[in-house]
This record gives sequence, C-alpha cells and structure tokens, in this order.
Amino acid sequence: MKGNRSPRAARASAVTAFALACSLLAPQASLAEISITVSGSWTEFVDYADLAGGAGTNLTGTFTSASNAVMVTVSGTLNKTDAWEVSVKRIDTGWNPALAILARRTSNGKGQGSVSGGTNFVQVTETDSPFFTGNGNIKDIQVQLSLTNMSLSVQPASYMTTIQFTVIDTP
Repeated sequence: MKGNRSPRAARASAVTAFALACSLLAPQASLAEISITVSGSWTEFVDYADLAGGAGTNLTGTFTSASNAVMVTVSGTLNKTDAWEVSVKRIDTGWNPALAILARRTSNGKGQGSVSGGTNFVQVTETDSPFFTGNGNIKDIQVQLSLTNMSLSVQPASYMTTIQFTVIDTP
C-alpha cells in the first residue's frame, strides 16, 4: 500500500525528531549559596502514526511528555523559610520557530519548605520567565513538557532546544 499514499501522507511519514535537554545556570551568589540541579530529557519522534485521522489528514499537533520528564532540586537554602524563584527559558540549537514548548510543574517535590505556582502550562521562550516559587530545600520537583503547533507545514527534520532553569534567592 505504500505506493498508493498521497504526497501529503508521504511527507508526514518522514520522521521528525524533537529533543530537549535540560540544563542549569549557576545561581547568583548569595549568603545561602542556593543552587539548582536539573535532570531529565524528552525526545519525541513524529511520524505517520501521529496523523490525526490517517493518510491525508494533519498531525495531532500537540505532544506531551511524562509528568516527571524533568526533575528539579533546589538546595543550599539557609532554612525552610528562605525564599527562591525558578525561571525558565529556551536555548535553541536548531529549532523551528513555528513550534512552541510549554512546561508545568506536576509535583511539590520533597523536603522542608514549600513550592507554589507553575502548575499550568507556560510557554518557554528565549527570554527568562518566572516559572514557580518556593522556600527551603526541595528535591525532585517534577516538570512536564509539551510540544505544540506541530503540523504538516513544519518541515520534517530533527529539531532541538535546551530548556534552562535558573534559581534566584529572593528576599
């Protein structure tokens, strides 16, 4: 049946690889020496199986990682009331500007202190944006990622971007 595919379906069958790498930025110096550790990655392969309704239809359009694709740990706080903010941005290595990456926090992590905000998907852009806040040492804060705007109009290729998390000690 491969020979009977429409040109549109054949184009969709070309594999589009999407990969994310998470990194961290050294925190600003403070008395608490607060730091952030980030681990995890997500790769999504988009092919003909992702067509919304089979041959001749568009792609599903949105792809979502596991709820724990990325794990964030904030440590080095003075005590459980020492406040901090995590921001997020994207560093492109070969990215199609038609695509959008979103992130959301899916757990509170573990430790002394608390975490708030970031539970709704926020778009990750090339500029640092506030993501969530907290206080105290918290480990294993889970983050989920989502890729949107994928369609047949996006050229089949391998696209890659890095999501950078930064922690700032707040007063």
